[in-house]
Amino acid sequence: MLTPEVMGRTLAEAPDPELARLAIARVGEDPGARRVLAREDVLPIAARLMGFSIAATDFLVAHPEESTLLEDVGVRSADQLDAELAADVARLGLADGLRVFRRRAMVRVAARDLTGAPVEEVVEEITTVADACFAHACRGVAAGGFAVIGLGKLGGAELNYASDVDVLFVTEGGGAEGHGRTERAAAEIIRLLSAPTSEGIALRVDPTLRPGGRGGALARSLAAMGEYYASQALTWERQALIKARPVAGDLGVGRAFVDLVAPLVYREELSPHAIEEVRRVKVRLEEYVRARGKAGVEVKRGWGGIRDVEFAVQLLQIVHGGRDARLRQPNTLRALSVLAAEGYVAEDDAEALAGAYRFLRRVEHRLQMVRDLQTHELPGDRASLARLARSLDLDGPDELKAEYSRQTSLVRGLHERLFYRPLLEAFAGPTVPRPGVDRAATEELLAGLGFRQPGSAYAVLDRLVDPSTRLGKVLAHVFPVMAPALALASNPDAALVRLERVAEALTASGERGLPDALVSDPGVAKRLAHAVSASSFATDLLAARPQRVLALAGGGGAVDAEAALVEVVGRYAARELAPRETGRELTTVADRVVHEALASAGPDLPIAAIGLGKLGAEELNFASDLDLVFVYEGEGPKDLRRAGEICERVLQGIRDAGWEPDADLRPE
Repeated sequence: MLTPEVMGRTLAEAPDPELARLAIARVGEDPGARRVLAREDVLPIAARLMGFSIAATDFLVAHPEESTLLEDVGVRSADQLDAELAADVARLGLADGLRVFRRRAMVRVAARDLTGAPVEEVVEEITTVADACFAHACRGVAAGGFAVIGLGKLGGAELNYASDVDVLFVTEGGGAEGHGRTERAAAEIIRLLSAPTSEGIALRVDPTLRPGGRGGALARSLAAMGEYYASQALTWERQALIKARPVAGDLGVGRAFVDLVAPLVYREELSPHAIEEVRRVKVRLEEYVRARGKAGVEVKRGWGGIRDVEFAVQLLQIVHGGRDARLRQPNTLRALSVLAAEGYVAEDDAEALAGAYRFLRRVEHRLQMVRDLQTHELPGDRASLARLARSLDLDGPDELKAEYSRQTSLVRGLHERLFYRPLLEAFAGPTVPRPGVDRAATEELLAGLGFRQPGSAYAVLDRLVDPSTRLGKVLAHVFPVMAPALALASNPDAALVRLERVAEALTASGERGLPDALVSDPGVAKRLAHAVSASSFATDLLAARPQRVLALAGGGGAVDAEAALVEVVGRYAARELAPRETGRELTTVADRVVHEALASAGPDLPIAAIGLGKLGAEELNFASDLDLVFVYEGEGPKDLRRAGEICERVLQGIRDAGWEPDADLRPE
């Protein structure tokens, strides 16, 4: 039984208890709606929904009979939604039926969303609702051979509550008469879905991504589309086609369009200019938002926002999708998952980025479901922020701001690492033959690169890029960065074998973060290739302790002195260090070795090691001895003997670390 106490406790759980009380009272003026809202299983859902979404309350006040939707807010399949829309159209006519159906569906999804439904589930059902609307709008309006192609969030099956719905209209054939008919069909579909009526609109259809923009024809033939995207389209227009998905009408024509443009989006030979153009477009968007003073509050295009995730993912798809069809995925989260699974993005980075993306999408959904308006800005007043925070199960405005700052900072950091990834242009250019797929072409390439035994080198390479291992997937993708260093080695065949030794140690370690270090920063992969190409002893150090590969990322985080030495070898061999810089870096490593040897000797009287020669001048090379003298503070033969023993232990510690100390420059 619904008592005042139960009602009070339930309302207190709403994002805005007073708003919930007033909204339930308004809807409950209808006796039938009041009976539904009084149910103990419905009231908590209704309070949380109407205590936040004014749009939901307005719909239920206008249509109190629709309150029964709160009795079952579960997921609907495409067939169920299609049948529901068909019934609405039969009862209300096409225009109003589309609008009432869409509003009801959004209220139902919002109710489930506010109780914790996964983001993927929410965006998929919102997209399925839009698909159903397009399908019904096409029936009776468009003839055969006419297809609606979804772009943007519609194409990616990741719509939000108030998305613009980006579309292209494509026809199978051309001709003046056919063109006029398809133009009228496209215009009628837009009118049916977007023209305001007493029931609002069904969808915000936006066809401006079509060839020619607002001034271009609404519909084009497959042939005309192919010609435009092959010869006239800008890089950003091809980038938009990553999201292309047949939505309604003749789905066969829709699939033909996607197949037609795929080679133009995912090019086998990508120009480095295209990478830079994607980056320039992103910078222009950022400058626009920053000029409006919205960079810190715009969830979609602001600093660390949704666009940062999408652009990073899409750039990696453009760069690698020509070689790997598995990446040709219009959905952002699924594309990110494939990028991680196939070794293009570190798994920890992908997991963190996906989590932040889900958070930002939840925030965006909350902002839009309040009034069913297209907004992406955090509110400025604390009362609105408090409601938003409670709808996200956060404890007030301060926790919301802190969590938003944490998530956007995480996104921005990962965006800059992926979007401006060093050496990304190395993956542009002609497609490289793949081991295991085209052996003859690969052996020919290896021979051309200077490998004396291309057959044996192919076998090693084939083992290195074994797709059954995480490291194999990663090496297959970063090999364009590593190949030049291996090819320029004095003995490329031996360099490749040394690389295999390190790879075996990395795999045997079982540490997932080690292979991912190569994909997080391709500079690590480049320096690793240079290190094994130039140095057997660096290879030995890496094989003995594979964690030392992390030192190749730089930043002074070497796990031991040997790792620091590997870093210097890699940077020197990659020509990142000038000779004088190399001397200083080697001296820093040597200082560490001497310091550790002295500490390990356990001196029980004051003693110091003084560097002379190249060590003292910070001019070491890789073959230098370490010229040392020792000074101690003490008196008498006992201290002298004790100091001598300590010095011997220090010298032996230095030798054990792989260096050659020389104390012969001491007095006498």
